[in-house]
Amino acid sequence: MNSPPLSRLTRTQVFPLTEGRVTIWWAWADEGLPEFSRLLSPQENKRLAQYRNDVLKAEFLTGAVLLRSALGRHTGLSPTEVRIARECPDCDAHHGRPRSLDAPELDVSVSHAGGRVAVAVAHGMRVGVDVESLSRVGDANSLVDAICSPLEAAHVRKHDVDRQPQVLTDIWTQKEAVLKALGTGLRIPARHLEVAIPGSAPKLHTNPDTGVRLPTGLTVRPLTACGPGYTAALATSTSPVEVRELAGEALLSG
Repeated sequence: MNSPPLSRLTRTQVFPLTEGRVTIWWAWADEGLPEFSRLLSPQENKRLAQYRNDVLKAEFLTGAVLLRSALGRHTGLSPTEVRIARECPDCDAHHGRPRSLDAPELDVSVSHAGGRVAVAVAHGMRVGVDVESLSRVGDANSLVDAICSPLEAAHVRKHDVDRQPQVLTDIWTQKEAVLKALGTGLRIPARHLEVAIPGSAPKLHTNPDTGVRLPTGLTVRPLTACGPGYTAALATSTSPVEVRELAGEALLSG
């Protein structure tokens, strides 16, 4: 099934966000654009240099520039003027959850997999976005108990074997989006977080001793514009008023 067309942009459009709205910017990682690195901060270029895999390097580079360009489009700043903090809560490295220093009312999240890159920008709420390539999941049955709650595992296994990788990837993507919105990473084991029960809000199936509590308004939804061969999800700390999925090429070319 093909995804619906993304909204196209002109280079001069500005998208100020108001309370409760979220914009998702989509792009493809492009290994042929090393000049993107001139837009990065010294810390981002240092991290870029640490990548030895060309695909992962292109994904990080595109994600970092798309984030800078998206924040610039929402704030009126140029990509090089945008200030982004990435403090890690566990160490001094520059690889934590990104946040805008110029517009603290905006929350951001970045994800990339298989050459597909997504950046989410939200106003007045926490946000997490995740995209995954369906080709990454092989034998779903060997992974389901490590990833899923008992109810989710039963949900996966009721499907035909050839359908199970898609269902499991959908669940994993939703969990990753929630964990990104919370900023906890895998300090909450995936199997403790339950997201895939129809009609139910995400919840902690069991509560590990992490001190983490889920926001009462936490929502998670699939995203439709990731394209064939991918699945994507958006999590927000409260239910958004509007979610827009936009093509990021004009940002990267402008």
